[in-house]
Amino acid sequence: HNPQAAELLAQRLTKLSAKISAVFGVMEDKDIDGIWEPLLPLIHSWYLCNIPGQERAAKARNLSVLMYNKVTSSACDVMDNGLVENKATIEESPVSALEKAIAASAKGDTVVVFGSFFTLGPVLSWLENLD
Repeated sequence: HNPQAAELLAQRLTKLSAKISAVFGVMEDKDIDGIWEPLLPLIHSWYLCNIPGQERAAKARNLSVLMYNKVTSSACDVMDNGLVENKATIEESPVSALEKAIAASAKGDTVVVFGSFFTLGPVLSWLENLD
């Protein structure tokens, strides 16, 4: 949920050779650009989610606009330098975003969930109840 943690996450994800998808929801008052900046070149597909019940949460649609503006003003969509084309899907909740990310993934792909603790909480509960 901060640029330093995102940088550490990016360092760890660079070691993976699989396609990486991200579920991301965050509070609107956070440094959103600073959080996703190190991850933009690594994430193939983004699942931007609303965080129900959290007034401070950034709306997924607004995140999508911010990301589009960021990607089109940088080299993140240029395939020739080894960077991936970012694709964003808007979802109503962290769990629906995770379900879509998993459904679109192939064996060996990675799905990472990050951003707000309010994004991770529902996902962890969902994972614990998979039995």
